Amino acid sequence: MANEILIVPETTPKIWADFAGDFGDIIAGTEYQITLAALGIGDSRQGAKGDMLYNSHLPERWVVLCRFEMDVAVVDGEAIQVYWAASPHATAATLNPYLITGADAEIATPTAGFLGQLQYIGAVPLTVAIAPNVHQKCFITTIPLRYGSPLVFNDTTQALEGDDVEMFVAFYPFPDEAQ
Repeated sequence: MANEILIVPETTPKIWADFAGDFGDIIAGTEYQITLAALGIGDSRQGAKGDMLYNSHLPERWVVLCRFEMDVAVVDGEAIQVYWAASPHATAATLNPYLITGADAEIATPTAGFLGQLQYIGAVPLTVAIAPNVHQKCFITTIPLRYGSPLVFNDTTQALEGDDVEMFVAFYPFPDEAQ
C-alpha cells in the first residue's frame, strides 16, 4: 500500500526583522535581527545567524515570506534579491560562506562571486504603486543545514525605506508527514 504524504504548514515562523529597533511586530515568531532601513542601492544586508530546528527536527522545505518597503517611487520590474547563507555551526562567526559573519551587518556592493556562494531564494519584483510602496512575495525553498542567515541584496535604483516598520524575511516550516 502506498503512503499518503500530508503537508501541514505551520503558523509560527522564524523571522528576521529589526527587533532591536522599529519593526512593527506585524507577525510573531522566533526573532532574529536584521536591519534593512535605508539599505542603499547595490548594497546587501545579512541577518544574525539563526537556528532552523523546529519541533526537534529540521524541516526540509520552508515557505519564505519577504516584505520590503521602498523609500520613494520605484522602477517597475527591478527586484530585491534574497539569499540564504547556510552553516553547519551555531557560533555566529564559524563555518559561514565568504564575508558572512553571522551577525546583523551590511555587505556593501556584493560581487557575483560572493553571491554565488550563497543559496538563491528568489527575487521580490518591484511594481509602481501608490504609497505605501510595500512589495511582498512568497517562495518555497529548502534549507540544507541547521544554521544560517538570510542576505537581502538591494539590486534596484532606490534605497529601502528609512525605517524597518514594514520589512522582514520570515521562514515558515513546511514539514512533510508520511502515513
